[in-house]
Amino acid sequence: IPWALNGKNIAKKNREDLADMGNLLDRVTQGLRDGQTNGLLIGPVSSSIISEIILTRVDAELCNKGYNGIRRNIDDYEYFARDNHDAQNFLHELGMSLREFELTINDKKTNISKLPKPMDDAWIRRIRRIRLPKKNSLCYSSIKVLLDWSVEISAKIKKSSPIYYAFKIIGDKRLNERAKKMTVQHCMNLSMSIPYLVPAIDEYIFEKHTFVGIKDKIESYAKSLLDIGMQRLYTDTIAYSIYFACRYQFSLHLTSEEIGTLLQINDCICLVLLHEYAIQHNNQNLIKTLKSHADTLKIMERRDMDRYWLFVYQLFSEQELIDSDQSFLAVLKSKSFQFVHFHPLPSSSKTASDAISETSEDEAIYF
Repeated sequence: IPWALNGKNIAKKNREDLADMGNLLDRVTQGLRDGQTNGLLIGPVSSSIISEIILTRVDAELCNKGYNGIRRNIDDYEYFARDNHDAQNFLHELGMSLREFELTINDKKTNISKLPKPMDDAWIRRIRRIRLPKKNSLCYSSIKVLLDWSVEISAKIKKSSPIYYAFKIIGDKRLNERAKKMTVQHCMNLSMSIPYLVPAIDEYIFEKHTFVGIKDKIESYAKSLLDIGMQRLYTDTIAYSIYFACRYQFSLHLTSEEIGTLLQINDCICLVLLHEYAIQHNNQNLIKTLKSHADTLKIMERRDMDRYWLFVYQLFSEQELIDSDQSFLAVLKSKSFQFVHFHPLPSSSKTASDAISETSEDEAIYF
């Protein structure tokens, strides 16, 4: 980081000067990784800013060498070369510029391809060929065609992106009441087979296509997700099952054995959501169990406790945070800062008596 801001020679001379912004950023970045210096922590906005500091320096060097037709998206470079020789030279110069900061090109993700070529991937073009009827209210048969195509394409390319894309398209459409019920069930079935789809189902399906009785459907779905997550140790799936229970305010009817398994899995986000769930249902026994579990973290080393910082923050008092050498979290606690917030529930657009009567389609909800 100091090399990018000040140049390598100057940075090496002043490496201990924390009044220098580059050295300060470098030191706090090491702190995020327990003193390690190789790589940035993925996720925080600060990492994006720091990576831009370095890569804009690389961009500037490439431009100074005459490579002006460059596009970069985060850490993905795209260069429009005159010919294959120009492309090879660019890769060489990019590699040399990155080496200045001890970075390397990922050869597995690098290729030279001839133009012209389609602007969109083949699977996107295939899905876009599906023309949904231009109606104010679509029926399930139209949606089923789109979902079936997306599943077929996903199987061929061995990625679930087409189904995720189809969810987004469905979220922008208006469905009749029967289509909502059938579509929600269809999408839930798909996401139980492909957990990657679970985050999309709340935003694009549940929120967009509410109907009378959807809460019961989501409750059954969440219980199935919990079973799948605990069986396969999919912590994200477990977290979403508890999240749905909190957001849509229903009980998962957790057994003591299931609670024991969740504590054994010991995932920070799952524990935080489980605590919110316990508070929402005024389950004092579960709250005490989770607090006792959190207290066991006090004997851990600081770097081990840091893995559970959010769980610790939610359950510890301000004084307990101070005693556990978590002074920064204690300051946030004193200001009543909250990390956990559930969005308002989407309201159902119709009552049961308002349900639209439809001509029957020879389709069945499958489980």
